[in-house]
Amino acid sequence: MERQNLPRLPGQLHTPTQSFSESGAGSSATPDLSGAARVAAFNDKKFKEEYDYMKSKLSDQKFDIRDYPDPLLPRNSQPASTLPKGVTAELEAHLIELVENEKKRLAV
Repeated sequence: MERQNLPRLPGQLHTPTQSFSESGAGSSATPDLSGAARVAAFNDKKFKEEYDYMKSKLSDQKFDIRDYPDPLLPRNSQPASTLPKGVTAELEAHLIELVENEKKRLAV
């Protein structure tokens, strides 16, 4: 017997009978760890060995994301760590001023 594909009526929604968070046996797929248990899970020997191994594979061992500002926030000035060696903030300001003066001179 061939079944016809009938369009759904407006307002008719398909809802599943079982939630994705529920499993068939009644147990959760991911364990619910308390704060202390969660910290203990990351303090075991295997985790530390894997962490040290992955850290040794990094090309820049001293990289720390906390050294950089949030890229989505506007920046008012450049941090001194991004300037080339030997260039101070005062020298940078002086060079920017020279460029602006030259642009004004050429525009006239």
